[in-house]
Amino acid sequence: HNNTHAADVTHRFAAFITVCRMRFSLLSDVEVLAGLIAAILHDYLHPGTNNAFQVRVKSTVAVLHNDIHVLENHSAMKGLMLLRGDNSETNFLSTLRRSERKNIRDTVISMILATDMSEHFNVLESFKAKFFPKFRVAKSGRFFNAAGSKSSPDLLSPEETLVLLRMSLKCADLGHVTVPPEVHKLWVRSLQ
Repeated sequence: HNNTHAADVTHRFAAFITVCRMRFSLLSDVEVLAGLIAAILHDYLHPGTNNAFQVRVKSTVAVLHNDIHVLENHSAMKGLMLLRGDNSETNFLSTLRRSERKNIRDTVISMILATDMSEHFNVLESFKAKFFPKFRVAKSGRFFNAAGSKSSPDLLSPEETLVLLRMSLKCADLGHVTVPPEVHKLWVRSLQ
């Protein structure tokens, strides 16, 4: 968990939302920005251990976050603190409307918490429940409803959009397992 991993996950997230045609048809600019921020910050200050270890040793981070999604909460908190500071180089969101900043913050937190492996099946089941009955995707990348007629992108509710963003980040975070074994081994070694 380092800057290379953050860059890889961010690249994979951006590619995923572009190739799957979510970027221009399903997501607003603010939602894309929130997704990119979440990808960059999702393992910010990660110490290389897991949540169970942090809780077991009663680390300061575990106590600070009440033993709940310890590392993910810490990454979100510290990363978002950078973005709201007095430093104009990191506070690039200050020009946005308050409602947009709140939406970005809420989305980033939710997306980062979804990367906790203890949430894996909850995120997966939520995605399946929202999208499998409702849509199918043709080879063209266009969305169709279950009956086969073309679906309008505006059919996504804010809740569905968040589920889609959470799953997209989860796929980007775990995406190194989809590359050839020799490349995957290099990524695993670089994370240690």
